[in-house]
Amino acid sequence: MAHYMEGAAFTVGPTGNISIRNSSVLRNFGGEVLCDATVEQIIIENGRAVGVLVRNTSAGQDGKITEIRAKNIVCATFVFNLHNKLLPPDHPSVKEFRDETKRTIEHLFCKIRGEAAELEVPTHNLWYFNSYDMDQAFDQYYADPVAHRPPTVYIGFP
Repeated sequence: MAHYMEGAAFTVGPTGNISIRNSSVLRNFGGEVLCDATVEQIIIENGRAVGVLVRNTSAGQDGKITEIRAKNIVCATFVFNLHNKLLPPDHPSVKEFRDETKRTIEHLFCKIRGEAAELEVPTHNLWYFNSYDMDQAFDQYYADPVAHRPPTVYIGFP
């Protein structure tokens, strides 16, 4: 993490352009971007992802589920969602994932209306560390999370 100690930055301006550019590249390779659709399950055949079951979540729709097959499936969700929601319950990695005890990271995304200067919020990322000895801080926190503050918190400002 030393490379973040002097600060990190995002581009200034509409970060939505990243999604637009990525979706253009995806379409150029024959892919498709769906909006107002929720992946309900990844279809696995012979140990390989071959498609997805997608629920239409558009306003006024009946929530119809559609099967979409593809040569390549890209999963861009957290590993928890992958194993607990998207893979079939009988998939071998689901049992293995559920049997392990894991530590996790939580994310909270907030939309704040207004310009950073107007709201007097930073335009750079912030890191909070409760100790210079990170190993000790994590060990204490994991031993008793109720008695100790989280060892680190990251706040990102685009």
